[in-house]
Amino acid sequence: MTNADYPLGERVVAVETDIKHMLDSIVRIEGGVGRIENVVIKETTERLEAGVARLENVVVKDATERLEAGLNEKVTRLDDRITETRDELKADIARVEGRIVETKEDYQRGVEVLLAAMNFNKTAVYVMCGTVIVGIVAALMRGTLF
Repeated sequence: MTNADYPLGERVVAVETDIKHMLDSIVRIEGGVGRIENVVIKETTERLEAGVARLENVVVKDATERLEAGLNEKVTRLDDRITETRDELKADIARVEGRIVETKEDYQRGVEVLLAAMNFNKTAVYVMCGTVIVGIVAALMRGTLF
């Protein structure tokens, strides 16, 4: 489950579950190898008495090679899944970092707009105060204020 449509947490849990299943399979394979070896040893001993030791050695070798090939294939698939998940995590981290940068830029633009608005408001207040003061001074000079 490495589809990018699923949340990152679910994908990580899915990969961890796959890893656990593969490790359980490895343990079962190792147990199976042990049981197979016991059976093969017993059969080899019986067949040695009958003169068929060479044939059993070939069978043991073939079975071992098949088990090793299967195990190697599972390990390779697991490595591929880990690499794939690691690449997806790196891509997700890069996207998040990009969003952080965009958010910082948006925040900075917002701060600049607020500062500009504050400066404009200060200027407007100063102009209004100046106009009132000039009006009062003009009225005082004409003597019409009192």
